[in-house]
Amino acid sequence: IAFSLGLDFSAPHGTLIVDIGAGTTDIAVVSMGGIAACDSFKTASLDLDAQIIRYVRKEYNIEIGPLTAEEIKIKVGTAVPRNIEVAMVAKGRNIFSGLPESFEITSGEVYEAINDTINIICNDIREVLNKTDPDLVADIMNDGMYLAGGGSKLSGFAQLISDYLGIKVH
Repeated sequence: IAFSLGLDFSAPHGTLIVDIGAGTTDIAVVSMGGIAACDSFKTASLDLDAQIIRYVRKEYNIEIGPLTAEEIKIKVGTAVPRNIEVAMVAKGRNIFSGLPESFEITSGEVYEAINDTINIICNDIREVLNKTDPDLVADIMNDGMYLAGGGSKLSGFAQLISDYLGIKVH
């Protein structure tokens, strides 16, 4: 990812890269042409979808699939509460009657459903920073960190990480 971002990590300078993929969140601090600290965590974008599926089943008694959950996440999902509530209509199967049913879900509900998973990812990033040499952390504090992967596109995610860690996010 560092190559695709156009970063020069051959210098003795720390750069934090977080890749939030579908199945894993990969976090690395690169410096001097190598990896100074890294870890891979199983909490990622698919976990956000699973949380949405559980929430809809519990709150609406409607079963939805992973594609619908991902569509909800993309359209109204948010990592921080929105000032203006956004909603969408989705479809699923009523778990009691087995019949198709539509329901409306809001960004506030999605935030409530995925908030715990979002916090786990933030803590994972902090855990890697705790294992990183203090001089490299100082570089990261000055220059910021890089967020990549499909999960990073969640509305407000970059801002949340920036506020949580006190680091500028690119």
